[in-house]
Amino acid sequence: MNNLTPQQIRTRLSEIAAAQAAHDARDFDAELKTVMQDGGDVDALEEAQLEAERQSRRLRVEAQALEASLPDAERAEALVEVAELKSAMAGHVEKYRNAAHAIVELREQLRQHQAVLDTIAVERTTAYARVESLIKKFGLPPDSASPFTRLVSKRLDTPQPKRDNGFDRAPWSGGHMANTQDVD
Repeated sequence: MNNLTPQQIRTRLSEIAAAQAAHDARDFDAELKTVMQDGGDVDALEEAQLEAERQSRRLRVEAQALEASLPDAERAEALVEVAELKSAMAGHVEKYRNAAHAIVELREQLRQHQAVLDTIAVERTTAYARVESLIKKFGLPPDSASPFTRLVSKRLDTPQPKRDNGFDRAPWSGGHMANTQDVD
């Protein structure tokens, strides 16, 4: 009984419960009455009924023993599962650490690349403002400002955060550079 799994114990308890229900459903007195009325072998019937009672008692005691052993079997099964889970999780700490370090490095690289994009945007906006000023001051042709469009990249996976650092505005477009040039 000590080597049974919790599921095996539960299955056996169900079998015992079914057998007990069948035993409890029997009407021993009615059986005895029928045999007496029919002139049958009363001693044989009583022997069979005693054997049924003995088996029923044995099943009740077995059920009690199984119910008593179930918590230990469940505990043993839980210990095995915990050991398996510990084993499965053993490599997670190192994998997590490596992934976290890689993300930190990528964030730093992202910040550096974003700084380059921001510097270019500021330089282009400043240059455009200066060209606009020179166009107005000296009457230069309006298309002199065309090479100073805002650069965009369709390949960037994440949208650029909206920034208002004063350099994203162009005086000719109500606060935003009107023309863009796709660099991809």
